[in-house]
Amino acid sequence: LREETRKFPLREKHIKIESDFAIEHVDNEQKMIVDYGGREIPYDLLVTVPTNKGDELIARSGMGDDLNFVPTHKATLQSKDWPNILDDQMYPIEVSIAFDKPLKKEPSPRFKKKLEVYQAEREHRDEEMMSRQNHFEKFINVYGTLDSTYVEIEDSFACEVLISGKGLKDLVVNYPYVFEVKETAYENDYVKMMRLAKNLNITKGTVLYKNPTQTFENALWAGFIR
Repeated sequence: LREETRKFPLREKHIKIESDFAIEHVDNEQKMIVDYGGREIPYDLLVTVPTNKGDELIARSGMGDDLNFVPTHKATLQSKDWPNILDDQMYPIEVSIAFDKPLKKEPSPRFKKKLEVYQAEREHRDEEMMSRQNHFEKFINVYGTLDSTYVEIEDSFACEVLISGKGLKDLVVNYPYVFEVKETAYENDYVKMMRLAKNLNITKGTVLYKNPTQTFENALWAGFIR
């Protein structure tokens, strides 16, 4: 009997296994977990591990699947559903980067020791913030340029960048500290000029002139190029 119970420790401890059970919702009032097929299992104390999902950023972008993952082609990492994000096209976006939890409130000058500790923590935090910003700039400079100064708050910072489609996908999928990416409200003439100049094979450094009586696109096509 002992040999037999060693082979079945779960049975000995009255532990039942329910296989192929994907929780759809938890009924707290009835103390039931319910799967997508309607199967119910009662519980006294529920300890569960949530489904592995992508970041909420992907959900807000509308680019992800039901689990907030972006379906891509394995060879190119190009989105299957958003192929219009072209690797060599430039996109103006706003990026928010997570940094650290906020510091506690600054102590009163009466508490010198606490104030010294706070100031040391603040100095260390500022150095870490600068290091994080430098890390981010190095990443952006591979694919584009930083287009604004940083807006800093206690736990993050944000800025505008001009980045290639390839860089945008790398930023969203792989950059560890990004928590929000959104397109800027407008596209300035510089971005338009860069896109059109690329299409016209105009080399970097060419000066473009815009006739006020013409649209920007027509001005390029009309040859306002020196």
